[in-house]
Amino acid sequence: MRIRFAKLLVLSALLLIVPGSFWMPCAQAQGTRPDIRWDKYHLFDEVTSYSRYLANEYPNLVSLESAGYTTMKQRDIWVLTITNRETGAPEDKPGFFLDGGTHNQEYGGSETCLYTAWYLATQYGNDPEVTELLDTRTIYIMPRKDADAPDMV
Repeated sequence: MRIRFAKLLVLSALLLIVPGSFWMPCAQAQGTRPDIRWDKYHLFDEVTSYSRYLANEYPNLVSLESAGYTTMKQRDIWVLTITNRETGAPEDKPGFFLDGGTHNQEYGGSETCLYTAWYLATQYGNDPEVTELLDTRTIYIMPRKDADAPDMV
């Protein structure tokens, strides 16, 4: 399981080194996500909108909630919880926490978080490794830890 999850993280990290234009045809061909581009960095409202989309589109796998506090601009710090709830409650499974955008001008981590969330949600039932992962584990993703910073730069 450790090797499989490492493989998923490596795939997610490709966002940091592969141009965004590479990912667009793949995403459009699958038709599984709204118009989100991976060749640019996303502002807080876009991160929020896309996170809500995932939670609404995949309610058995993805939930979205505030971490319980807000930023100086009164923005929620969002956390996506991704797991198959039919195989157990999220809190009853081993978990993994992934966060991005911890400091000002750290944009790549947020994009990696968004892409990882999309990949897990859309590939469940298609990719046996993703299916096994979400059947037996809970993935917590905080796409933007410092929700104000990228919008202020």
